[in-house]
Amino acid sequence: MGIDEICRLRGLKPVTVYSHISQLIRERKYNDWSRFISVYEIEAVAKVTAAGGNMENPELKPIFEALGEKINYGKIRLALAVLSLNR
Repeated sequence: MGIDEICRLRGLKPVTVYSHISQLIRERKYNDWSRFISVYEIEAVAKVTAAGGNMENPELKPIFEALGEKINYGKIRLALAVLSLNR
């Protein structure tokens, strides 16, 4: 299922679904992240966050703005979760 379908079936908002999937990725309980985010999007977030900062609980707005507001907050959360697997 896609994010929209999960939201509709569960009565949740996209931000909630993205947060749940992000947490599952961080806990290594879900590894099919490519269904929800592309490698290109992950690489874009990685470039913006390469400077460091608090990667455990980063502020999303500066990342969103640095990406020209082209990648939504939910996908930024997913990208950060995937990137955390390599740390």
